[in-house]
Amino acid sequence: MSDIKCSNTVCDNKRPVTRDPRKQWCDTCYPKRVDRQQRRDREIRWEQEFFNKHWKVAE
Repeated sequence: MSDIKCSNTVCDNKRPVTRDPRKQWCDTCYPKRVDRQQRRDREIRWEQEFFNKHWKVAE
């Protein structure tokens, strides 16, 4: 555990790193990171759908 540290800069690194398969985030920060990534992916998908709906590429 001492060799593996959480990638979150504000984390105190006192919790174990077991949930993240890449061993980058502690068990407390990992769900927050996953939620943020999923929100970002949804926003990108929404922007792409909006763009494709309202703008057409000139031929």
